[in-house]
Amino acid sequence: MLASKEFIIRLAANQHMGTSLTDDFAMYLHEMGLSEYEASSYLCLLQIGVATAKEVAEGADVPQSRVYDVLDNLESKGFITTQQGRPKKFGPVEPEIAVNQFIQYKRTKLKEMIAQD
Repeated sequence: MLASKEFIIRLAANQHMGTSLTDDFAMYLHEMGLSEYEASSYLCLLQIGVATAKEVAEGADVPQSRVYDVLDNLESKGFITTQQGRPKKFGPVEPEIAVNQFIQYKRTKLKEMIAQD
């Protein structure tokens, strides 16, 4: 997983994400286990910073009816943080930290699955 972690950090650190690099990053996030909407929402937040759900929906092309579920999933997986208020705002977690938190999330889910057997 270390090589994957280095790859995601290198991609995210590039300040000038072109369309193909953004597409590669989205595909990588999807391969890690994020849905298409989750990956595009996280990329959107990396590019614009803290934003409302409406701004994420528009920037990531996620249906308004799905955006809160997508953002909740991203928060539980460790990719974003939520700022309470009206409106609620969402911010990206640094990619290196997000990957580490996602690894922990996956480990926890695996342990839960094993415990059920």
